[in-house]
Amino acid sequence: HERLSTKHVQNLGNTLLEILSEAWGLETDRLKNTHIIRSRIPHDSSTRRSCQRPPSIVSRSMGWYQPIRGGLVINIGDLLQLVSNGRFLSNEHRAITSCVGPRISVACFISGNINNWNKIYGPIKEMISQENPAMYRDIVLGEYISRFFKAGLDDYRGLDYYKV
Repeated sequence: HERLSTKHVQNLGNTLLEILSEAWGLETDRLKNTHIIRSRIPHDSSTRRSCQRPPSIVSRSMGWYQPIRGGLVINIGDLLQLVSNGRFLSNEHRAITSCVGPRISVACFISGNINNWNKIYGPIKEMISQENPAMYRDIVLGEYISRFFKAGLDDYRGLDYYKV
């Protein structure tokens, strides 16, 4: 089941990157070709039924929002914010418990190859212009990951350190 699920998550991630690429006026495969995607599905506890209401989601500058009932919530991460030059913002995830009814949560992480710590990421060139200058400098993945784990979730400030 895990292999089949991983394949479906990978396909979903690729489809989302294709849609985002087209929405930005890029070639369909542009974001996929940045190699920012790889799926990982935690085993055993990745699916659970619980007495929770749907999670709220956040945009750093806009506040918390309730997702649409029955909808699929997709959180954007820092690497997608970086390569999109801030057109999409990474966000936090939170869930508030409530006994409204059952909920199924499946945690799937779609990320770059974190085994290549020397990989350099930055805003893709098509997203940069005179009117839209680079918001972030290029980062070395290993440096980013080290800062992330050193700061911890309570003090983590995302891409602030990498702003131009």
